[in-house]
Amino acid sequence: MVLSACANGAAPARRRLATVGAGVVCVLAALVAWVAVGFPSRTLVDVEQGRLDSATPPLDGAGTIVQTFFSRHANLAEIEFWAVVYDAEQPLPEGARLRLTLERLDVGGQDATPARETWVDVGGLRHNDRLRVAFAPLSDAAGALYRATLWAPEPYGLGFWRTDGDALAPGDLLIEGAPAAGDLALTTYYRYTPAAAVGDLAAGLAAFAPRAGALLPGLLLL
Repeated sequence: MVLSACANGAAPARRRLATVGAGVVCVLAALVAWVAVGFPSRTLVDVEQGRLDSATPPLDGAGTIVQTFFSRHANLAEIEFWAVVYDAEQPLPEGARLRLTLERLDVGGQDATPARETWVDVGGLRHNDRLRVAFAPLSDAAGALYRATLWAPEPYGLGFWRTDGDALAPGDLLIEGAPAAGDLALTTYYRYTPAAAVGDLAAGLAAFAPRAGALLPGLLLL
């Protein structure tokens, strides 16, 4: 009789467990489907350094301005700089161009691997304008150190705002090949894709799983 009673009590418990499990699976499937289909890709801020104290010298057609920075997220896709136009009364001439070269540095910051190179039309750019440079997203950027090199083929009188003291960690500024104090005022952006959202959802569910398991005995008693 005791065994029979135990068996009879276990059957409803198993049914409740199956019901709870099926409900969880349905919710998870709905969430994944919503993220994969209805979640649009978004461009979000990765690193922001908004302090500015002084201007770099203008690019003269020979020298470069170099800034290293750390990427926190995957899919690094844009960098925004704060322009200094030395003839503040006039915009840059039509046809003016700027080249951004992006390299990935190793852990020691010595060896560099080319990542992206893009030319930007800066004709019409005015003093204090924000210059946002976009490139194909770097899917493996999370946790990587990058070096951005700015170069203009002609002396347009274009420089960039910077700080006088260190503001990016890790990060170094070089002007015309020589180390300089401070860092450029810049903002980096990354693409937050449906795949990344699914990954974050899975990580969150994995973190919640132990707590969900602890709640199951109580649910079975309902």
